[in-house]
Amino acid sequence: MKILQYVADLLFPRLCPVCGSELNAGERYVCARCMAELPRTGFHSMEFNPMEQLFAGKVPVERATGYFFYERGSRHASILHSIKYHNLPQLGEWMAGSLRVKLPHRVSSILLMS
Repeated sequence: MKILQYVADLLFPRLCPVCGSELNAGERYVCARCMAELPRTGFHSMEFNPMEQLFAGKVPVERATGYFFYERGSRHASILHSIKYHNLPQLGEWMAGSLRVKLPHRVSSILLMS
C-alpha cells in the first residue's frame, strides 16, 4: 500500500493549500510551517469569548470558538477556500481535530461552520 501512495505522490504531489509547497510524508493537509504561522484566535481558552458573544441570545450554544482569524485574501484564507470550493471537507475535519486536542474541556462533538 505504501508503494501505491509513493507512486501517487510522485505523479500527483500533495500540496499545501497555503504556500503551495509539497507536503512531507508526516504532513496531512497543511505543511508544518504554515500550521505554525496560522493566526490562531486563542478563543478556546477564554470565558465568554468574542465568538460566544456573537451567538449569545441568537442561538443556543454551550461554547463556541474559532480556530484561526480569517482575513479575506490572506494566505491562510485558502484553507477555508479549499474546504468549500475544492471539495475537501476532510481538511475541515482534520482542522477541527487539531483544535479538539487543544480544548481545555472534553468535547463530544464539533460543528464546523465556514
